[in-house]
Amino acid sequence: MWRRIIAIGMTGVLLMGGLGASERILAEELPERAGQEAGVMPEQEMEAEQEETSENAAEVYKSEVAEIEEEDGMEAVTAYAAETGAAAFVERLYTLTLGRTSEPGGKAYWINRVTVGEVSGSELAAGFVFSDEYKKKNTSNADYVEMLYKTILDRNSDAGGKAYWIKNLENGVSRKGVFAGFANSTEFRNLCKSYGIRAGSWSSDEARDGNFQATAFIQRLYQNILGRSADTNGLNDWCQKLREGQSGAAVAAGFALSNEYQKKNTSNSDYVEMLYKTILNRNSDASGKAYWTQGLENGVSRSGVLAGFVNSVEFKKLCSSYGINAGSWASEEARDANYQATAFVQRLYKTILGRSADANGLNHWCQKIQQGMGGTQIAANFLFSNEFKSKQISLKDYIMLLYNAFLGREPDSAGMQYWVNQVRSGTHTAGTVVNGFAGSEEFKKLCNSYGISTGTAGVNGSLPNVVTDGSFVYKATATTPALCREMLELVNGARADAGKSTVIWGNAELNAYTLQRAKELQTLYSHDRPDGSARMCSEVIASSKGGIRTPERIFDGWMASAGHRGTILSDSKDYTMAIACAYIGDRNGTQYWIICFMPIAK
Repeated sequence: MWRRIIAIGMTGVLLMGGLGASERILAEELPERAGQEAGVMPEQEMEAEQEETSENAAEVYKSEVAEIEEEDGMEAVTAYAAETGAAAFVERLYTLTLGRTSEPGGKAYWINRVTVGEVSGSELAAGFVFSDEYKKKNTSNADYVEMLYKTILDRNSDAGGKAYWIKNLENGVSRKGVFAGFANSTEFRNLCKSYGIRAGSWSSDEARDGNFQATAFIQRLYQNILGRSADTNGLNDWCQKLREGQSGAAVAAGFALSNEYQKKNTSNSDYVEMLYKTILNRNSDASGKAYWTQGLENGVSRSGVLAGFVNSVEFKKLCSSYGINAGSWASEEARDANYQATAFVQRLYKTILGRSADANGLNHWCQKIQQGMGGTQIAANFLFSNEFKSKQISLKDYIMLLYNAFLGREPDSAGMQYWVNQVRSGTHTAGTVVNGFAGSEEFKKLCNSYGISTGTAGVNGSLPNVVTDGSFVYKATATTPALCREMLELVNGARADAGKSTVIWGNAELNAYTLQRAKELQTLYSHDRPDGSARMCSEVIASSKGGIRTPERIFDGWMASAGHRGTILSDSKDYTMAIACAYIGDRNGTQYWIICFMPIAK
């Protein structure tokens, strides 16, 4: 025999269940509590022939169900659960979620809502789990998951399952998203059924909770590329993009080419290493990293190199492991279509114009190559450009330049003298002598090594900037934009690789001093000044006989010397380093280079 009583609703109505007509249950309705908020039921006083109390209503309920099933069968259990289970279910939520016993009004409120069908079991549980009272506990992810196991699944966690849910929370899935995983489980449906209530379902409306694997993929991009955990808005935005069909390649590009990443000013080496770890999920191999880094140094864009990574089989496998579509990525820039052609154009910029290529120029000439223009015509366009014509150059330096540009080597003494005589004798002009180099077998092999056609000879034109009569005098050029800009890039590149701060251009005073020091090197090639006065700041110097050397070659020589390297990489937390650069030459073809370093208080 059994008898139980449960108070529900707003009016003090009592639902009673029992066996035996002779049994009576009396109830006294309390007066309405003055000023009570709507939705909270007044406390009820209940009298019964037999009163059972327990600190753990859930355990009492389970015990009673077992007793009823044994004595009266499952039909009696079903009837009892419908009347009494809601109270026990609510009480266990107070105990397991909030860690306390219920207050009468609050308990009655929730019992009423679940009994009349206003909320399902999952919605009822959510009301506790996401209440301000629970949030104020500031539980860890581990404690939160353990609470869900006990509350929603009615058991302690298993190690593997708990680790899975904690990892998802760390990857950016919200607590609501994880709660949904528990509340929609078969275990919770069975639990609700045992208490005679409807389980219902629960879902989060945040995109980050729609696909846990996709969320982990996005979180990984935040951490590997941007070096930080995802913010909620960003995580939802990118997860939504994946949901709408954007590919893994496009999303990865959104991070790698973002303004936030660009502001990091990473070196080419660091950028490539980041791509290996993020896109291929491994550290770089030496030869592979060298290949991609060289491509960047030759002028291929970062978008172009990214395409090489995200279109790989390795990235497709990575995306598959996260359950997303890898897709593909392509750069629209001509310089990214053929890495060899880009390298060919870049070397013309450096050997003929003495500077690194700008993006627009590089794209222009790479486009010309794609349209069928040969190596001879491309090189001739550089030689007859206004930029090259604006630079006065001696005949010997010009011949040396042609050797480097067309043959990829320094001249032999006999070859140098032959071509100088060809021009001075009038057999060739400075313009037509180009044909001798462009028509050579060496140039054909050079073009072939870059995968481009040689084109046709027949170059003709005037190069008045080439001084053929030996009267050329080098001029000091402390402010030549292209060479100074390239030297600054080389310095800052090396400093970035060494983890040092960025240097800036010095003021007019430092520039004037640096130019003066360049002139002094012609008189005394030394760190000591000819007049014996003290130097204004630290410096690195170099001399080069036999004509112009590119900033890169001069810089490489400095970095090979421990002393010069130490000066270039000098740093201080209290100072910003300013530099100035100058070069000057004499009639004998000796060229002098100098960079001065001046610390400026921050």
